[in-house]
Amino acid sequence: MDSTLVQAMVTIGVGAISGGVTNAVAIWMLFHPYESRGIGPMRIQGAMPKNKARLARSIGKTVGERLLTPGDIAERLSAPAVRQAFDQAMANILDAALERERGTLREQLSPGLILALDEAVAGLAPRLAERMAGYAASAEFAGLIAGWMARLLADLHDRPIAAALTESSREALRSTVRTWVERLAEGDEVEATLRGFVERQLDRMERDDQPLLDRLPPGIIGAVEHAITDYLPIAMERLSALLADPEARAMIEGALRSTFDHSVRDLLLHERILARLVVTDRTIERLVDGFEREGFDRFAESLTGPEMKAQVTRAVNDAVVNFLRIPLGERLRRFTPERRAALAATLGDWLTRVARDGRTRDAVVRAADRLLDTAERRTWGDLLGAVPHSRVAQSAAELLASERGRQ
Repeated sequence: MDSTLVQAMVTIGVGAISGGVTNAVAIWMLFHPYESRGIGPMRIQGAMPKNKARLARSIGKTVGERLLTPGDIAERLSAPAVRQAFDQAMANILDAALERERGTLREQLSPGLILALDEAVAGLAPRLAERMAGYAASAEFAGLIAGWMARLLADLHDRPIAAALTESSREALRSTVRTWVERLAEGDEVEATLRGFVERQLDRMERDDQPLLDRLPPGIIGAVEHAITDYLPIAMERLSALLADPEARAMIEGALRSTFDHSVRDLLLHERILARLVVTDRTIERLVDGFEREGFDRFAESLTGPEMKAQVTRAVNDAVVNFLRIPLGERLRRFTPERRAALAATLGDWLTRVARDGRTRDAVVRAADRLLDTAERRTWGDLLGAVPHSRVAQSAAELLASERGRQ
C-alpha cells in the first residue's frame, strides 16, 4: 500500500479519536461540573474546580478592580432611575408592612401554636416576677438605683422647680389631685380601710389596761371639772324650761307619784291615811308648778354660792376621777357584741363621711397647693437630695415584691 495513503489514514484516525475523546471529556465536565471521575490517581475534575473560594475571590477582584470600580458602582447607584426604583421598592415594602390590615396575631397562628404560646407565657410571667422580686432585694439593684439617683441629681441639681410649674401645669395638677381624692374617697377600698382601722383600734384598746387618768394631760382634768361645775346652773335652768313641755311634765308627775306611793307603803296605817289625804294629785301638780316657776332657779342660784360651789366641785372631781380610773379596755370589754359592733359601725360611718366630705377634698387640694408653693422656692437638687437613695431602693424593692408589683 502506498505510504502516503497509509499516513493519511493514520492521521485521520488519530484526529478522529482525539477529537472524540476531547468532546466526550468536555461534555462530561459540563454536565457533571462538581464531580470528578477516573481510575485511581488518574481523575478528571468537572467544570467547577475544587478551590471555588479562591476562584470566586479572583473573579471578584478582577471584576472590582478592572471591570467595575467602586466609582462606577456609586455612579450607577446615584443615577435618578436607580434611586427612584429603590425609593419605590422601599415605599412598597413599608406600605405592605404598615398599612396592610393583617388582623391579630392569633388569627395568623394555628390553634396548637396559640395554646403552646399561652401556656409558655402563663408559666413565664410568675417566674419572671419572682426573679425580678429577688433581683430587687439584692445589693446590685440597690447600687443601680443609687447610681441612677446620683446621675439624676447631678443633671437636675441647679434647676429650679418653679420652671416646671407653670400656671397650666399647676391647674392640671390640682385637677389630677382632686380626681384622685374623689376616686379614692368614693371607692370601696377606703371605706374598708377605715372600718378595718376602727376595728384594729378597738381591739388594741380592749387590751389596754392603763387607766385613762394616766393617759390624759394633767391640765385636762381641771378643765373638765371647771366646765362641768359651770354648766350645772345652766342645766338647772334648762330643766326649769323643760317642765313647760306637757309630755315631760306628765312624766315627772308620774315619777313623783310613783315615788310617793312606794314611800307610803313603809308607813303605819294611820300615817298612810293621813299621807293620802294630804298629798293628792293636785298637791303633786302644785309641787311641779313651783319647781317650774322658781324651784330650779333657786337651786341654780344656790349652786353659784362659794360653799355650795366648792362642794359641787369636790363632787364633780370625785366623779371625774373615779370615771377616769377605770381603764378604757375594761369599759370596752363590758360591751355586748351588738353594742361593740354598733360602736364600730358608727365610728366607721363617721370616718367615711369625713373622708367623702367635699371640704375634706378641698383641704387636700389646698394642702397640695401649699406644697407646690413651698416647692417653687426650691431646686430639684433640694427635693431629690432630701430623699435617701437607700430609701428609694427599698421602696422600689418593696413595690416589686408586693402582690400588686408581681401582677
